[in-house]
Amino acid sequence: MAPREYPCRISSGDRGARRAIVRLRRSEELGDDAFHQPEEQLDRAEFGAPG
Repeated sequence: MAPREYPCRISSGDRGARRAIVRLRRSEELGDDAFHQPEEQLDRAEFGAPG
């Protein structure tokens, strides 16, 4: 059985935003709680889920 394909819409803006929040998290300028909210919003945007 082939793996299930899910539609994924990743814009260059989303990629840049994700890189920015990951960079801030790694540098510890952004705490866990502050990181997870925009991360979840980006996940929802990429997979077309209502926000």
